[in-house]
Amino acid sequence: MKRAAILLSISLLVSFPQMKRGTSPASAQEPGGRLTLQHQTTVSLKLIQVVVTDSRGNPITDLGEQDFTVLDNGEEKKITEFEKHTLSVPASEAPAAKPGEVVRPPRPATPFLGRKFFLLFDSVFVHVNGYRIARDAVLRFIESDLKPEDEVAVLTFTGRGSLRVHVSPTKDHAAALASVRSLIPGNLMNLVAPQDPGDDEDFGMTITGSSDSRGGSHAIAASPIASDARLVAGNFIWSMRSLAQSLRYMPGKKHLILCSNGIRGKNIGRGEYAYGRNTDLSRDYSDMCKELAASNISIYPINTADTTIGLKEISQTDSKESKTGIPFLREMASSTGGRFLGAARNARELMERVHTLTGAYYVIGYPISETWDGRYHRVQVKVRRPGAEVDAQPGYFNPKPFSDYSELEKKIDLVDLALAEKPLSQEPVRFMVRALPEAADPPDNLHMLAEVSCTGLGDVAGERIEFVSLIFDPLDRIVDLRRTELDLTPGTLGTNRAFLYSALSAAPGNYRCRIVLRNLESGRAAVAGSDITWPHHEPGRVLIFAPLFFISGGETRYLGTPAGKDAHGNPLTVPDQVAGAFLFDPKRFSPCPEGPIKSPSSLFASLQGAAASGDASKLKLSATLTDESAGTETPIPLAIIAEREGNGAKTFFVRLDIPELEWGAYVLSLIVNDGLRGLSSRVMKIISIE
Repeated sequence: MKRAAILLSISLLVSFPQMKRGTSPASAQEPGGRLTLQHQTTVSLKLIQVVVTDSRGNPITDLGEQDFTVLDNGEEKKITEFEKHTLSVPASEAPAAKPGEVVRPPRPATPFLGRKFFLLFDSVFVHVNGYRIARDAVLRFIESDLKPEDEVAVLTFTGRGSLRVHVSPTKDHAAALASVRSLIPGNLMNLVAPQDPGDDEDFGMTITGSSDSRGGSHAIAASPIASDARLVAGNFIWSMRSLAQSLRYMPGKKHLILCSNGIRGKNIGRGEYAYGRNTDLSRDYSDMCKELAASNISIYPINTADTTIGLKEISQTDSKESKTGIPFLREMASSTGGRFLGAARNARELMERVHTLTGAYYVIGYPISETWDGRYHRVQVKVRRPGAEVDAQPGYFNPKPFSDYSELEKKIDLVDLALAEKPLSQEPVRFMVRALPEAADPPDNLHMLAEVSCTGLGDVAGERIEFVSLIFDPLDRIVDLRRTELDLTPGTLGTNRAFLYSALSAAPGNYRCRIVLRNLESGRAAVAGSDITWPHHEPGRVLIFAPLFFISGGETRYLGTPAGKDAHGNPLTVPDQVAGAFLFDPKRFSPCPEGPIKSPSSLFASLQGAAASGDASKLKLSATLTDESAGTETPIPLAIIAEREGNGAKTFFVRLDIPELEWGAYVLSLIVNDGLRGLSSRVMKIISIE
């Protein structure tokens, strides 16, 4: 989940009392002038939040420091800090003073340390009624049980490879309430398991819609798509791993309340479905649970699939349960120190249970040497009381610089940056990109062009910048990807305009097109995105593709990955590729900057039309200008500078002569006419004349 929408930024590293982050790696000068990289070590206080319960699951609140033992990588640590926190710990009363006795002042009440709740609503693997009941219980929890010190975040899983963050961690509970209320369960894409858990048919996709104010729903389409259910299960695992890695260094305990049906074993290769490569998602799921636990995230699932059972849960050995997503939810809870809360029908009572469990805990602190090496430390907390159950962070990772990230960590970060509205790791710099498909068959039939500058990139700019262009399909599968490294420093870019260019391959369809620039030293990133609908060219239909506008003059640089060869076998430069795609001379023209157009002036455009008959020889291009205020449409002169025909389409590079006009808004229309069929199609752009 955006790990993951798969929502939350570096601001998630909220300060925990007495917790200090280590300093970052630094460079040092050795004798003789040799520069080396040092990993600095600082002494920090490691704080562990611990919940202790009795055999009935009730919190134990009368323990003292002497009752605890803590081991870090097997080594017993001296506890130097100890605090007890409950929702209401009264101050101790001062004993009656005896004659001549000095009485200590009473112990003040321990302030309640704010909790961190993440409310995650699965809007794919879900039953509509269960979803609604669970949502209402969560609303009551926010209204009645949260304390002013508590932070809360609202997230959803929508089937894609990243979570969507509606509200980042905040003490503004009103914002969280408004967000949860907006999650109407009427417009959900359900991957619904059969109602009878014993039924072994594949999942079917059901699109539901609602028109009533209560969120009632009705099915409007269905088809068996077991492979899509498996794909979406993989997206869920991926987005949760992204969340875990993004919250890894956020101090303190995180409580994640998950409203979901869970994922059936058949879709991750569990039980009787464990064979061959089918088990890859099962391993990924186990790794996901470990990463959630290591990031100190406890999961409290509410099963939204079954709204009929009572307070008594189905036995874990029940054969029917193995056919549902309940084992998935149970394992996630037990692996992370949370609790499986059972059916949505009981959600209100069970949310009160969450309130009780998270409202009484201890904080144990001990000194550590914090080194920026990224190593994992296993933590064990033991209690000297028979029958007591301990829920504590099982371990932690030392921090590390981005340059030391594993390939998987870098990929998770990259996908989250590309897809999430609010990426998990940071708030990236945003810039604009144009995604321009064409009628040609792959390869290199979708072009991406984006202007960049060192000023606009800010602290992202540097000598080693990763430039990645990606295309995602509606389920966030990567359709195509290009990657290279660039030097984006002021000395390299100079003062001229600079554009990133990439050509990728795809068939017509709906896509999310992204460019990610990432500093390979610091990890700081800039992201550009454009969503496109690319129609299939059907017989009897004229298509016109979006134009790219140019102005005359202005030296421009084009950056990217050189690819292909010219007619003489020489490697094509990036400017050669751009010129070939849009039929213009890069030395004479540059992309038109945003803003008003002067009148009178000449405007240039590159665009493509596809013929209805497949014969593009009779395609003609014309243009009109419509005054929005007067509603009058006037033809404007158009001169063809260059054209290219192929694959049933024709690409034009033309000059448009804008006449002298009053200032204001106008609609520029470019029309492709098919002389063989007498059909036409147009594309329009609103321009401002000054």
